[in-house]
Amino acid sequence: MTPKEKYQLVLEAAGIDNEQLGLFLRERSLHSEHLTIWDQEL
Repeated sequence: MTPKEKYQLVLEAAGIDNEQLGLFLRERSLHSEHLTIWDQEL
């Protein structure tokens, strides 16, 4: 995934409430740790 794609996902996830975040992550085959790491990297 490119840095731009990661940034987009981090931004999208930031706007989602916790109840919907699980679905968001499952649809994209991601784990919450991915978002944490990418946020720190960016």
